Amino acid sequence: MAMSVPFSSSPVKEVDGKWLKDKASAFAINPNVAYYVRLADRFYYTPEVGVSVNFGSLKEQLSKSETYKTPFWGWDVYANLLSLEFRVSEKIAIGAIVSGISYGSAIYTDADTEAKATINQFKFDLNNSSVHFRFYF
Repeated sequence: MAMSVPFSSSPVKEVDGKWLKDKASAFAINPNVAYYVRLADRFYYTPEVGVSVNFGSLKEQLSKSETYKTPFWGWDVYANLLSLEFRVSEKIAIGAIVSGISYGSAIYTDADTEAKATINQFKFDLNNSSVHFRFYF
């Protein structure tokens, strides 16, 4: 089982030489199963499958001085098909996920009106990589 704190920041549009950004941050709990295939000393191929439950918020920068915050929660079922890991020590590893497939749902709640919006998403990431650090106990 893993816990993570994903964060993303995406530029939306440029206003007076400054980019307005949408930012998402969350806390995720990820029960998962991974298979470790040793490719070389301390270097592994680590495909994994799992479920993720996420709680967080999306901040949309509407102007230089105005930001709109929307809380959300959701879940994902995923398989990381091309995932690699280097064991720095027995307890610490650095990894990269290069491709994967997932299906999930997120419920966003408008802070002002309490209106809810549900977004379902299927993703096949072929070249959208992410880097992670793992601590083994």
